[in-house]
Amino acid sequence: MKRRMFFNRTLSFSLALKSFAHRPIPQGADKPYERLWYIPIEDEDIQDLSLRFTLSQGVTAAIPPGDPFFFPNALNIARGPVAISSAELERIESLSSGVDPLFSA
Repeated sequence: MKRRMFFNRTLSFSLALKSFAHRPIPQGADKPYERLWYIPIEDEDIQDLSLRFTLSQGVTAAIPPGDPFFFPNALNIARGPVAISSAELERIESLSSGVDPLFSA
């Protein structure tokens, strides 16, 4: 098998993580799902908006949620169209207002 070398070419990849993450688990609270260290988005309509938004950002790949309960819905959403309307974007902004982020700089 002949290998191809790519010189003078920049390749970039974007990996999306935690597209179903909603917020951190409050200190001292129980984990709602054994495999997750955050509180996930449980509403399927909001999961749809969240993953479609993520996929519409030009990512190379999106990692599915870590708990198997969420995996089938993530696959169903990813199979459909990912375009986000301006009204949906406004809804996402409204839903995320005042929510503590998982990560901060």
